[in-house]
Amino acid sequence: MKLSTVQPPDQRDVRMLLVQWAGDYSEAYRRLYGGGAENYYAQRYSIDSAGALSRQYKAYGVLCLSGSARVDEVMGNGVRAMNAGLDMSKPDFSVITEMVVGFNPTHLVLTTPNPALLEWGINSGIDVLPQFADTFLFGSDDLSLARRFLKPIKHAMKCRRLARALNSARVRWVGNHNVNACRDLVRIGVSPKKVVPWDWPSMVKADDYEPKRLPGNGAVTTMVFVGVMNAKKGVGDAIGAIAELRRRGRVVRLRVIGPGDIEPFRRQARDSGVMDSVDFEGPRSHDDVIAAMRDAQLALVPSWHSFPEALPMTIYEALAVRTPLICSDHPAFASRIGHGTSSISVPQRSPAAIADAAERLLTDPERYHRMSEATAVTWKKLACPVAYYDLIRRWAAGSPEDDEWLAKYNLASGRYD
Repeated sequence: MKLSTVQPPDQRDVRMLLVQWAGDYSEAYRRLYGGGAENYYAQRYSIDSAGALSRQYKAYGVLCLSGSARVDEVMGNGVRAMNAGLDMSKPDFSVITEMVVGFNPTHLVLTTPNPALLEWGINSGIDVLPQFADTFLFGSDDLSLARRFLKPIKHAMKCRRLARALNSARVRWVGNHNVNACRDLVRIGVSPKKVVPWDWPSMVKADDYEPKRLPGNGAVTTMVFVGVMNAKKGVGDAIGAIAELRRRGRVVRLRVIGPGDIEPFRRQARDSGVMDSVDFEGPRSHDDVIAAMRDAQLALVPSWHSFPEALPMTIYEALAVRTPLICSDHPAFASRIGHGTSSISVPQRSPAAIADAAERLLTDPERYHRMSEATAVTWKKLACPVAYYDLIRRWAAGSPEDDEWLAKYNLASGRYD
């Protein structure tokens, strides 16, 4: 790979702004530094790393596009926390650019794959690092016949536009969460030489947990779903699997944990006659999620292909606490989760397939134990060597040595084959 010949910036002159779609940095900072708990994986790592960058650079900010009302304040650790308070269904691009311009960044980290914002950053002469956790598959789920014709064309045009911007000479590196999501960038046309898989540091370790065995006869089997309440995350399929297992005479329970509107899924559970077997718990702290994962016999990740997954942290967490997984065949993780050893992959949108996989495992104690033992091996193979903020620091430093280091871990390096 041709390495950068641009004079690296003096780190004391760097004004870096990270733009993300969801979240609220100011709320998370106050909660964690006030003694509260993390509510998602590696949240404290993110808060603390941002504070470290604010001390290293002239300025460091986090702009959250959705969520709370508009906010702009500097936190106690020096991070400028900005919320745009936009409607997620129709974001006002002028508000975004106004807030970015108000920060006056020299470096812009974009965690949302918005071609217009990426092009704007490039054309404004700002050094841009796209740092995604997305795949770019098209799904025609529940579309009308007319939209099934038009939507794929629009999606393909958006992907081509995004790839063209990412291939710009002004974009030196592109990050995406884990290997398969990076391969999907290459699929839409991005050069593998500039694509670097990143990961979160290990917060929960498989070595800290013993392999599991099934409980004795007569015990209730517990399964857990953790994620946003979105049909394309497969929440309804998990509930459908519980209904199917109940019809087969199995004594099962499902814990549903995560933010969002639960009412459609509560109605589904009620209409399916399994309201007494499904616990809708809403958002929980990360410690509670880990405990729920450990207590459950099976973890479910039934995402549809059209949901833009990279590699859900639920997968890492389940493997780390030695709980076998039943996952959909989503291309973002289908080849990475030890199918047949520590997990079972099933077709998307198939509650019956989830029920079949669960029944096979729950009636074979020896196989279940072997799969629980194998989770540690899969977990250790899953993580990528480049951590989220290491990629940011190396990109911002911009020296030949930093570019050489990142080139060792790009998708063209051969290490992920």
